[in-house]
Amino acid sequence: MKCEICGAELKKEGNICKKCYAQYVKDEEIKSDIKNNKNVLLRLHRKYIPFYQLTRYGDYYVLALIIVFSLLAQKLYLYTFLAIFLIMIIFYSVLAYNKNKAIKTTCTFYDKRVVWKYKDNIKSLDYSNIDDVKYYQNFFQKKFHLADVQFRPKKGSYIMNGFEIKNVPNFNETWDKICDIIISKREN
Repeated sequence: MKCEICGAELKKEGNICKKCYAQYVKDEEIKSDIKNNKNVLLRLHRKYIPFYQLTRYGDYYVLALIIVFSLLAQKLYLYTFLAIFLIMIIFYSVLAYNKNKAIKTTCTFYDKRVVWKYKDNIKSLDYSNIDDVKYYQNFFQKKFHLADVQFRPKKGSYIMNGFEIKNVPNFNETWDKICDIIISKREN
């Protein structure tokens, strides 16, 4: 017999192997924690600050101005109006997308693990499997007291098993809390 999930050869009777069963139990435990909000040590929400979002796209503003002024120089007023209208729609769409993503992204520290959630997409790392936690700040993030926090796993690649939460607010205070939780949970 073979495992219904991974196709591994089964030594005993059953439908799934030990590895797939362990993953299933872990996934159910994570879903239970999320649903019941139990054992929450810290919850981070991605922060949306419209003015910060506007500062991120400075090079695009310059490009938009070059396009508008070049159309005005050629006295193509209808195209200038259409270009301005299109540019405004694009910027509004990008800001709306960033706001929607910020509202739906959380990173929650539970008793046994860290869980990153965006809509129905969930990633988790047990504290014992966290290899490194890093933060990154660009110039504007420093001005707004924001940072991006990355969680890198010991096992597996960062792309497949790790995750990042962007624009964590009140970063200096939050970073201390993150470090305290991870250090204390690794020691247990």
